[in-house]
Amino acid sequence: MAVLWDTIEGMEATEQEGNITSLTRRGLVNPDGTWTNSQMLWACFNDPGVPRYGDFAPGNTNLICVSRKVKLLRNCKNKAEIFCDYATLPDSNSFIFSGGTSLNGVTTQVDRNENQIVVAHQWPEDDEDLPGATEYQGVELNVMMPQTTLSAIGQLPVDYPDLLSELWVGSMNATAWAGAAPFKYLCTRVDFKGLDNGIGRQRRWLFTFEFQKNLTGWIPQTWFIDKRTGRPPRWLIPGVGYRSVDWYGLLDFNYLFGVR
Repeated sequence: MAVLWDTIEGMEATEQEGNITSLTRRGLVNPDGTWTNSQMLWACFNDPGVPRYGDFAPGNTNLICVSRKVKLLRNCKNKAEIFCDYATLPDSNSFIFSGGTSLNGVTTQVDRNENQIVVAHQWPEDDEDLPGATEYQGVELNVMMPQTTLSAIGQLPVDYPDLLSELWVGSMNATAWAGAAPFKYLCTRVDFKGLDNGIGRQRRWLFTFEFQKNLTGWIPQTWFIDKRTGRPPRWLIPGVGYRSVDWYGLLDFNYLFGVR
């Protein structure tokens, strides 16, 4: 069965930002012999000259075949049109980012320079319990802090999207990413949706990744609390009176994503 490509209406292509992102090719089939409609449709889809899902576009390895359609021509015995649609090959550069920043309330025991916040009070000489004493106290302070949320949408070919999402959710950036130092971004959510049935090839999924930025970092810290006051005492020793806790995983976000 011979297929004559791009002879009816020619190719159609879409360009975005200087790159061809989609392509449609049309072919005309006019086989010898007599065919039923069902035989004609089946033969068109399975002809070696018709691209399969995942095949590259002619002369453009950035586009793959994502859908095919066969249309039998009316009043033309044993003739059909074949439509092949190509789309951008998914890779790390295909992720599109969006985001926003808002003020969120947080509780802190240190100032912006990581110094413990301490207040003091000198009791009067006639105080019954602590006459003339100076008492120091660590402080927990409620403040507002900017928090940026990024969302990345793109396609990935994977066998088990649930395992990929479990790997990413709850992981911090191990290296500098999106203009932020390590440990500043945390992947907080991953959604996925199947784009094809994966017959004969690895299945492709549409992923949405969510990342939240914390200006002070996402490494948890724990503090010693004075049972008498319910607050941290003054001048705690770093690494003893308060310390970081290894809880979230680490991933190199640059391996999969690039923020333009």
